[in-house]
Amino acid sequence: MTIKKILRISLASMVLANGLATAATAVNDEVTFYVGGDINYGHWSYKTNLTTATLANLATFNIFPKLKKGTTAFDLVFGSKFSPYFGAEAGYEQFSKNHLFTSPGKAAARMQADNIYLDLLAYVPVRCKFNFVGALGLGRMRTKTTVYNYINNTNLPLLNNKNGARLGLGAMYNIDPCTAARLMVRYQKTGNNATLTKNFVSAGVGLTYTFL
Repeated sequence: MTIKKILRISLASMVLANGLATAATAVNDEVTFYVGGDINYGHWSYKTNLTTATLANLATFNIFPKLKKGTTAFDLVFGSKFSPYFGAEAGYEQFSKNHLFTSPGKAAARMQADNIYLDLLAYVPVRCKFNFVGALGLGRMRTKTTVYNYINNTNLPLLNNKNGARLGLGAMYNIDPCTAARLMVRYQKTGNNATLTKNFVSAGVGLTYTFL
């Protein structure tokens, strides 16, 4: 992520946070708004190591790569709790650049991805400060994979955008009335027969701040 993009996202976050704080004072006392962030580590699932024409082209050079699955991702979230038991959350997720494979002197591939999503959340109180959390939503994953073929000196780009269902399960601990920590495991469908990726499964931790 570039410095310019980080600054744009940060500025938008501050503007939205100020708007949420103002809105929270104008609606029913039971409705609250929050902002937060998560850091996740997850695994991509691929259709096959050579699922697309872009990667299959490497077979003509006797290159059969095994693609790297693990990567980290960072989320910025904006949400609302309609009651102690239900809420909704919108988020933007930026993935670190994934070095899919490197075949020295022959080829390499890199994948960049980001994701926007909307989840409906359900909270199940367990004790005074603990809640189980369930999530169901829809995300739009955007991936850009570039294969660098050093043998014939070509770069082969592959762009994909995919809407997919999301599921999540986790727990939340309320540190104080405004601040909460959470642990979430998530699944998102990210592809179809024409794409490189099939799904993304992650586990992450995060913090949220609620405007009261």
